[in-house]
Amino acid sequence: MFQRAMPDKILAETSVFFDRYHCDAIAVSAATVSAVPVGDVIRLLESDLVFVNRWSGYLALELQATRKRAEIMSLQTVRARLDAWIAWNDGALPSKRAWRQLADEIGVSAEALYREFARRDARVDKDTGSFKNSP
Repeated sequence: MFQRAMPDKILAETSVFFDRYHCDAIAVSAATVSAVPVGDVIRLLESDLVFVNRWSGYLALELQATRKRAEIMSLQTVRARLDAWIAWNDGALPSKRAWRQLADEIGVSAEALYREFARRDARVDKDTGSFKNSP
């Protein structure tokens, strides 16, 4: 699964450039999807520089996100995947409520992610907030 569309995302944007393009979409929660005629998009790409710049910027961000996911998924351990995800997100961690979604995003089971968080928590000195010397 290369695209994980969230609100305000464009689905199957590549289909604009091909006469035939097949992709499937699965909604894992309630979703509303709007259809835009390909001809309308092509006309805007041919005539509206502001639209072209926004479209290009959107595609660049989607490509970056796809590359990030591919890089994270190529890592072998939960620890490495979580470290990479944290690095890509400037050290920020999601709230506990979002851990299941994070597990899905980095391609590990929720239980494996919870165990990794528990290991990390056990290594943090509660008084100083720094890691303990033990592995």
